[in-house]
Formats: sequence, structure tokens, C-alpha cells
Amino acid sequence: MRMLLLIALLVFSLPLAAGEKQLWRAAIPPYLLREAGPTLATLDVVSLAEGDGVTVVHIWETAQRAALLAATTSSLRAIPLKLAATPAYRTLDEMTAALHDIVEKFPDHAKLY
Repeated sequence: MRMLLLIALLVFSLPLAAGEKQLWRAAIPPYLLREAGPTLATLDVVSLAEGDGVTVVHIWETAQRAALLAATTSSLRAIPLKLAATPAYRTLDEMTAALHDIVEKFPDHAKLY
């Protein structure tokens, strides 16, 4: 039993290791929300909100894992999170500025405390 569990864990972790996680936005119509529930329970959900007659879900997943929602969404797209690359460690001021940039770019999804 332990060996089977170990193999299952290894098999399911390989696809996650193979891809890079991204932030995804999925719009799920009300009539498909119940069907999407079991899939959502297995994904890394960042936020869930009602809007424009659909449930908007943001997940932090690989493309392969995000595609599990494709059959139950009216739209599924990756949201690019691009920050200026730095060749070395950032100073506290640089990190704070980067966080403020994220809040400015995504005010509906990010808040700085």
C-alpha cells in the first residue's frame, strides 16, 4: 500500500515539476460551477469572486494543471506577471517598489498590507 501511494505521489508530482506555475484567470458560468467544484478542490486557488454573471477564479498552477478547468470555463487565460529582472539580490526599497508595481498593475487581485 505504501509503495502504491509513493508511486502515485511521484506520478502526480512530475507534471508539476515539469512546468512553471503561472497565475491563471478562469470565468466559470453558474451552470458549470457545480461540475468545476471537484477540479477546483485539487488546484491552488488564489481567489474566487462573483462578477458579471460568472464566478471568476484565479489559480496559481502550471498550464497542464490549469487546463483541467478548460471544460468548465467560458474563458481560461494566463495573466502575465512580469517584473523587471535584476541580476542580483534586491534591496528593501527595490522589493517594496516591485510590490507597489504589482498592486498598481493588478488592483483587483493584489493589496499591500
